[in-house]
Formats: sequence, structure tokens, C-alpha cells
Amino acid sequence: MACSTAVIMIKDSSLDPNLLAGYRLILGGLLLLPLYLRDLKKEQKQVKDTLYACWPGVILCAHFISWVIGCRATYAANATLIVNMVPAAMPFVLFFLVREVITKRELVGTAFSICGVVLLMVSDFNLSEEHFRGDVICFFSMLLFALYLALSRKYRGRGSIWLYSVPLYISAGLCCFVVAALQGIMPWHGLNSVELTHALLLAVIPTIIGHTALNYSMKVLRGQVVGVLNLTQFVWASLFGYIFFAEIPGMAFYPAVLLLAIGICIIVTKAEAVSEQVSKEKA
Repeated sequence: MACSTAVIMIKDSSLDPNLLAGYRLILGGLLLLPLYLRDLKKEQKQVKDTLYACWPGVILCAHFISWVIGCRATYAANATLIVNMVPAAMPFVLFFLVREVITKRELVGTAFSICGVVLLMVSDFNLSEEHFRGDVICFFSMLLFALYLALSRKYRGRGSIWLYSVPLYISAGLCCFVVAALQGIMPWHGLNSVELTHALLLAVIPTIIGHTALNYSMKVLRGQVVGVLNLTQFVWASLFGYIFFAEIPGMAFYPAVLLLAIGICIIVTKAEAVSEQVSKEKA
């Protein structure tokens, strides 16, 4: 639910994609810094989590920048639906990185959930030459997001979530500013109180709340479970659109939600046992 709010702030912002992503991540890391310093004193043996977070941070940087560019270059419905295809790519990425094989239950649940997404794509997806570039960028961003989550499973240690997420956000944010500088864009270009508000909201809601929850979940749940649960973004995004913008979803939205709910129920029926299994593997 928290992650689904990102598209609202992104579409409403005119700040350079590199800077918007950079400020979002840096602010998120700085706001959580006290928790990081507190746990660093308690768990000095887990300091390696800080170093391991740098590589996923680079991937997160690439995902955020490409997501902002793609989101602005195509329809909001296209961007949201494409990035929600993560469960289709997740099994391949997880198998390549950690040799995690999708179970029959996860396969069936994913099939139901993806059918819901495809139903929405058929009804809402807009193909046009003008927005094709944005669609392709969003697809690339989706692959980066799947890789980012899988790396969280691979490098997320047994220590505090803050020892991993804080350096993750800060390293990713610094990468965004480096990319901007290479393009001749300075941190203060286009910055004002409105854009800072956008960045702060992005930092608090979809980053601190949303992405931290995702990274923690990748430690205690199987990757495919997290990927399918993340599909609920399009449900929350539609709800927010109705509340704030009086946007009424099309008729295809309701059977799509039903298919997604069935898929989630199938997958999470034995979520507790799966969580214990993953925890034992990490131990």
C-alpha cells in the first residue's frame, strides 16, 4: 500500500528524475540514521550488512531513475501494470542468485495473480508509438526491481533491518546524484519547497515504510510470496485514485482484484511454515 503512493508524487513532480530519486533515497536514509547508529553499537558483528547493501543500492538507484523516466513517458496505468509483472521474472532471478525454486503452490497462486494483471492490461493498457519508449523503460525498471529484491534475499544478513536498509538507501541516493552530476545537473537545479515536499513524501511513505517492509519480508518469506503480495499495489493505487482524484476504476478492475485475491490466498495459506523454513536456511 505504501509503495503504491509513489506514482502520485512522481507524476506531480517536475524535478529531474536523478535528483528526485536521489533526494528520496538520501532523505529516507538520513531519517533512519539514528536507528542505524543505535543498532550498529549493539550488533557490531553484523557490520558486514552495511557493506553488502552497497551493491543492491546501485541496482535500486537504476530502478528508481528508470522508473521515474518511464512513468513520465507513458500512461500511469501502463507504468503501474508493467512494474507489477515482477512475479513473472522473480522465479528466474531467485533461481539464478540463490537457487530458490518456485513451489507448485506458488506457481498456481502466481498464475491466478498474473491473470488478474493481464486482464487489467487488456482493458487499460494503451499501446502507442508515442509511449512505447516509456513502456520499454518501465519493463527494464521492473527487471531491476526483481533483481533488487532478490539481492535483498542474498545479502540481507541476520542483523537489524536498519543495518541493511540505511546504507542501502544512502548509497543508492549518492549514486543518483553522481549520475545527475555526470549529466551536468547539480543538486539544486529545479529545487524548491514543492519539490522538497514531493521528495520527503516519497522518502517517508514508499521508501521508509514500503521498501523497508519489502526488504524485511525478503528475509522471512520466500521471494515469490513477496512478489505476489506486492501486486496489490494496483488495488491500492486505484483506491487512492478514487479517494483523491475521483477516478472510478473500469469494470475489469473488479474481476482482476478477485483473481489476485485468489492467488494470494493460495500462496499465503502456508506462509508461516515457509517463513520458518527460510529463517532456518538463513541461520
